[in-house]
Amino acid sequence: TKDPAYSDVKYVDELCGPSTVNTVPPQTLEAFRDHGRPGPALLQGVDLVVDATDNYPARYTLNRACIAAAVPLVSGAAVRSEGQVAVFDPVRGGPCYRCLYPLDGADTALSCSASGVLAPVVGVIGSLQAVEALKLLANYGQSLRGSLLLLDMMTMDIRRLRLAPAPDCPDCAHLHG
Repeated sequence: TKDPAYSDVKYVDELCGPSTVNTVPPQTLEAFRDHGRPGPALLQGVDLVVDATDNYPARYTLNRACIAAAVPLVSGAAVRSEGQVAVFDPVRGGPCYRCLYPLDGADTALSCSASGVLAPVVGVIGSLQAVEALKLLANYGQSLRGSLLLLDMMTMDIRRLRLAPAPDCPDCAHLHG
């Protein structure tokens, strides 16, 4: 057992080893979206992806890239006073992002600029994504893999839903056949 005074950061470093945070520039995602399916090379050397995008095309592109590279996708979204967090990792079991959102919702998606977002909700969702990322990297606790956590900050209701892979999903059905 670890000493309570011991730094959590040092503890995670010991569990995970030295880490590096890389970002994927938006123009890279746009190039893959416009010119074909992303391959494993997009995420070469990456252990997991934390999705901080705000549009469906980028999310679908990251979803396909994560499946191709066998990398978990920690997804989060916030609008108005609501948010959601999920871990999509169909290679290791469970659904992918497209199983939950099968249609390209670019035309129907609520944007923060049009609908607004209560600023602290973004912080809560981002913090939960960080916790999920640390749990996955350190193989610690129970992740949200195969679940969707829904938060309503207006009422402080929190629900966890189990998700199943969609048998006809164009992105991951081949993994569940």
